[in-house]
Amino acid sequence: MHEGYTSYVDTDLVTAIQVASSLDLVLLMLDTLHTELICLGGHIVAQRFAHKAASVSKCIRILNGLLTALNDDEPTPLMHHLGQLYDYCIYRLNLASLNQDTGMVDEVRGLMATLRQG
Repeated sequence: MHEGYTSYVDTDLVTAIQVASSLDLVLLMLDTLHTELICLGGHIVAQRFAHKAASVSKCIRILNGLLTALNDDEPTPLMHHLGQLYDYCIYRLNLASLNQDTGMVDEVRGLMATLRQG
């Protein structure tokens, strides 16, 4: 039964991505990042090191995707600052993983939540 549900969710996600605008995709990435940051904090607290490593990797892949989504053809100061913010978040997540620090994860989650609200 779990397999059928996963297939349904995957199909729903693919459909949503196919019809989404660029803004919708960025919002989807930010929402996914938010969820994964919550999981990451839980993995750190529970000392589930393999899960933590996978979660950190997923968060960094999402942030790299957000970096890639910035339009380099027409750079603006906003895009430059967003790029710096994403780089900073990647740096903090790497430190959080190394130091087992949920405070740094919460910091990144707060920054991304503020960005998501804007």
